[in-house]
Amino acid sequence: MLSQYNYVFENVDYPNVEKLKFLKNLINSSTNTSHLIEYYSKRATIFYEMKNWEDVLTNIQFVEQHGKIDDSLMALKWKSKIHDQMSKIRDAMKDCVNKQGSKILLPS
Repeated sequence: MLSQYNYVFENVDYPNVEKLKFLKNLINSSTNTSHLIEYYSKRATIFYEMKNWEDVLTNIQFVEQHGKIDDSLMALKWKSKIHDQMSKIRDAMKDCVNKQGSKILLPS
């Protein structure tokens, strides 16, 4: 199974959705912690490329619980947290504008 994983990610460029399906199958069939950490790390990277911030954080959380995360995953974690919070702020601002209409007062 690991050789299939290496083949998919090293030699052929599949769409992210296909990679995620394959990783899900690997995760569901694996009991080796080091392999699981590798799969969750790779999945976090793919979710980051897809801008699925919450999924990035969920996958990194698994890696943190079962081992030490490297600097690249730490960077993805913080970038994802920032993007996630900015998205929530943006949504709140849109809701405010929709409720207030053009009556929004800006501080002077």
